[in-house]
Amino acid sequence: MVKKITLVFSGVLLALSLMVPPNIGKLFVLEYSDVPVIFLFLILLISNLKKFKLVKSDYLWIGLVILFVLFLVLDWFNPTSLRFIFYLLIGLLVKKVSKSLSTNDLELFFLPLILVSTLSLISFLFNLAFLNNSIGWITNYSDTNNIFFSGRLAGYQGSGPNVAGTIFGLLSILSFYFYKNTRRNFYQILIFVNLFLFFITYSRGSYLA
Repeated sequence: MVKKITLVFSGVLLALSLMVPPNIGKLFVLEYSDVPVIFLFLILLISNLKKFKLVKSDYLWIGLVILFVLFLVLDWFNPTSLRFIFYLLIGLLVKKVSKSLSTNDLELFFLPLILVSTLSLISFLFNLAFLNNSIGWITNYSDTNNIFFSGRLAGYQGSGPNVAGTIFGLLSILSFYFYKNTRRNFYQILIFVNLFLFFITYSRGSYLA
């Protein structure tokens, strides 16, 4: 039971990290958008403490971390490089933890990401944009009555349609993975929802990727 609660809570933190916009306020020195990610990192770190062991496939991750540490030093401790290091470490920790998880466990972890898709779908349906038209469904200020041509989906992570396209592309792949392994029709619906959200980002870079 504790394991299931931890997985769901970690998934909620991951979902919140993709839904809490940046630059909306601070908790001491941390932005609100950073708080879920930091808690997720701590949970992953604690989960890995007892059985962390580097294998050959981890060396690429370690190499990337070292590369960005060099960028950090050469660029006078640029916060962007620091963020890349932090997210690379989270990626490595997720990789290590996932080795011991079943498909059902992974479902519990990724299930809260439905909230990300739902919020973005609502933003599209109701034409919702926030923070000076930078998140949600960002309008292009045209006079068209066709909602598909009125703007593009930027998501809520604060990095615009290109990152949103990447997120929904990955969520489409995850949905397909779970459908393939469980054959639940629920995941078929998620595949089409995430592919639709992916499409309306109109991100050519994401399409190509």
